[in-house]
Amino acid sequence: MTILLMWIVSTRRAGLRKSNWWILSFLVFSALGLEAQPSSPAISTADVWQVPVSQNLMPHFEAVNGRKVLYVDGRPFTALAVEIPWWNLIYGRYKETENAYDNLYPAADKIGLNTLKVPIKWSVVEPEKGVYDFSYVDHIKSMAEKHHLKLVLNWFGHYASGDGTIYGNLTGELYAPMYIS
Repeated sequence: MTILLMWIVSTRRAGLRKSNWWILSFLVFSALGLEAQPSSPAISTADVWQVPVSQNLMPHFEAVNGRKVLYVDGRPFTALAVEIPWWNLIYGRYKETENAYDNLYPAADKIGLNTLKVPIKWSVVEPEKGVYDFSYVDHIKSMAEKHHLKLVLNWFGHYASGDGTIYGNLTGELYAPMYIS
């Protein structure tokens, strides 16, 4: 391997094109990683990599082989997710704009994702003090179920953007309801 590294350095000095040099370097360092692996593991890998199912169907963490494992529906779960943007959910027009991102659910399913991080503005759920409307939450839940996706709810409260106001932008876009000051 040392000879191979010396060859790479000499070809770089000799003027090997930069793009080819990076590809070659990647292959060499990949080979270094493979070479460093022991030929026979000191412990049985079957025990390490097999994670048991859980009897608890609620999402939770369990310690398995000295590591915390997230379980969802009784099985180990790794979220392959993207975050849906929030700016097309427009205050005062939530019913009209709640479908703005519906095209992202089938796209996420199609490319192999299993989770979406979806925005929920407080002003969507409680537009007036003490008046609650969970229709948007119901909508995103049904869209996720339809496309076999899990949800991470990104709940925006009073200071969603960290700028110290209840507004998301200069147009008066609200995260918190109007009765909050």
